[in-house]
Parts: sequence; C-alpha cells; structure tokens
Amino acid sequence: MSRTDNVPRFLVLVPGAFARAGGIEAFDRLVIKAASEHCRDRGGETCVLSLNDTDGSVDTRYLAPRSTRYRGFGRSKWRFAREAILAACRFRPTGIMVGHVHLAPLAAGLRLVSRAWQWYFLYGIEVWRRLTPIQRLALRRADIVSAISGFTRDVCARCNCSAASRIHVLACALDPFWPGSTDLRGGEPLGTGSRTLLTVARLAASERYKGVDDVLRAMPDVLRAIPGANYVIVGEGDDRGRLEGIARALGIADHVQFRGWLAPPSLAEAYSQAALFVMPSRKEGFGIVYLEAAAHGCPSVAAAEGGSSEFIADGESGRLVPYGEPRALAACLISLLSDDRRRAEMGRRARERLREGYTYEAFRRRFDSILDNGVSAAPCGASGHRTRRIEPTGDVSSPTRGPTGENSAARISDG
Repeated sequence: MSRTDNVPRFLVLVPGAFARAGGIEAFDRLVIKAASEHCRDRGGETCVLSLNDTDGSVDTRYLAPRSTRYRGFGRSKWRFAREAILAACRFRPTGIMVGHVHLAPLAAGLRLVSRAWQWYFLYGIEVWRRLTPIQRLALRRADIVSAISGFTRDVCARCNCSAASRIHVLACALDPFWPGSTDLRGGEPLGTGSRTLLTVARLAASERYKGVDDVLRAMPDVLRAIPGANYVIVGEGDDRGRLEGIARALGIADHVQFRGWLAPPSLAEAYSQAALFVMPSRKEGFGIVYLEAAAHGCPSVAAAEGGSSEFIADGESGRLVPYGEPRALAACLISLLSDDRRRAEMGRRARERLREGYTYEAFRRRFDSILDNGVSAAPCGASGHRTRRIEPTGDVSSPTRGPTGENSAARISDG
C-alpha cells in the first residue's frame, strides 16, 4: 500500500476490546471496526494498539483485512506506551483515536512527535467528575471529543466547565456479530409467556450500583404475587458470594439462578427466554445490555438515572423506576409480569427502536459523519499540516432522547 499523505492512517489506542466482557470493551470493538473500515474504504491503513488484550485474544472479524495492524500488550503499560510512540513516529498517523481519558498523559506525549489530530471517546463514570489537569487540557486540545450518551456529554461538560456543544454524541450500537443481529424484525417475542427476570452484569463489589441487590430484595414481593417467577443472573465477579448470601437470607435461593459468564449464543438464548431484562443501575453511561435484550424482543426495566433513559422510552419500550427502591421495583415487575400483551408490545417497540437507530450501520454512519465534518480534509500528521477544528453539527448526534425528550443531565451519579 502506498504511504502517501493524502490517505487516512489511524492510530487507535484502546484500554481493551477482546480479553474481557464489558460495556467499554464492546464499544471499543465498534470503534475498531468502524475506524479500520473507514480507512480501508479510502485506501488507508489502521494501527490498533490495545493495552489489556493479547495478540491471541483478538477477534479478526472486527479488523478490515489487509489494511489493519493489531497488537495487544497484556497489561504492560511501558510496552504499550513505547509502541504507541514508535507508531506515532514510524506509522505517521493522520489521526489518533484515544479510547479512554485515562490515556490522556500518553496521548499528550504523542503530540510531541506527531501533529495528527486526536479524537477522545468518553463513556460514563470516568468523566462524571472533575478530571485531572492533564485530562482537562487533553479534552480542550482535542480535535474531536465524543460521548456515548447525551447524559455523559452534559455531566462531563458541567463538571469540567466546558461547552457541551463541543462534544459529539456517538451512541452505542448492537454488536454486528451478535446472534440474530441481521434479523431484527422477528415476530412474537419468545419470552412472552415466561415469568423469568434476567440481569447481565459484572458482579463486582466495585459495581454494586448495577442494582442486583435491589432486584433480589424485590423478589419476595414478586413471588407472593407471581409464585412461578424466577430470577436469572448472568455474570461473574468478586461480589457473587455476597449476592448468593442475600438470596439465601431472603429465602428465595430456589428462585434465583447464578449462571456465570455465558458465551454469546447461550446469552442470546437467555435473553430470548426472559420475560423482562432488569438492571436498575444508577451509573450507566448508556447500557449496551439493553440493546442486546431489545434484539430479542425483551423489554427492559432500568433505573431513571444516568444514560439508560436514552434508549429506554418509559412506558413504551420498557420502564424506568426510582433507583434504590425495591418496593417500587417490585410493583413495576409484578405489573409487567401480569400483563403478557403489554409486555410483548413493549418488546416489539424496543426492537423497532433498536432497528431504527442503534445498529452497527447507524453507528458507522455517525462515526463517518463525525470524521468527515470534524476533521479537515487537508493532509496532516507527517506532512506537518495543521488540522482545523469544527464545532459538532446536529446530524452527528445519536437519535436518542432523555426522559424529558432532550439529552439532559438530570442527575449525576458516580459510575
């Protein structure tokens, strides 16, 4: 491939994408795929460096063949930083994509050896606070900044005294390789007659905000009204033992299944068999699991906190409940489990909402639009030309809305 300066060359730096499950990793896979395809379609190249992954963990389906290089560093920060500096010098990127604000010190150093434009991606709790001076400086100097939700955009801007208008919204999307992602029309949701509640989350002590405790504490009330109900929890982590103890103490252990981590085909089956997906978390930047549930016609019950409301339309494609109120959660669950027709209609609307704006194709269009509108077409990087900064335009924001119909930060949570 000719190494001329009129074709895009992207250096993509991510904390991880393949070695572990999680929302950030899922989003980074989308970024890697979109970036490598964007370059390939324009005759360019992409170099992806991942801090926490290994070379053996990569899923090559996300890499455009023959135009994408990938390296994982197995959590070795010094090797990751060294390779990033070498890539900035030798690969001569026209653009550097920074997959986490924690990589700001490294990205700042890369400015000393590369004049490539820089794009920062923001997720959730990592920017729902006052950032460090170097992180704030990095975002101010960035050519492009995007957030996965209007909520994250607004809270980050408010906490760091910056203009929300500078931050694009690049919403999450359903993984293009998710089982059944190519056919989102479907018919009657498979879980219509089910009484199974499902949560998919990392069961970590540091992530108790996911709301699994609240679902467990709601279950006694649910079981009194609907004796056939049961609760399936998919995920692993250091908090699993404590949660199992809560189930035993509440006398509901026979109605709760801890299934550990499931591979995508088994997880897709769990979604399709569930009556409701329940994760009343107060610290979701967006919540990709709500999209996965919607793909199977399974409506979600979430907390009216964070970015969850930007996909879940309360009363239409799911329900939003107060965080930390098991009684209110139980009343909501009982109401929906008792009404198959209403639940099925919510599931259909959730799938329709997903199909209209949260597929990979929609993500790729927004990704390309941000690049095409936010970065100068003039050569940059090794040629020494400067990029020009353009304010975000309305057509690159996600087609989402907050609880009042706007992308607004109603409340701030840590996480």
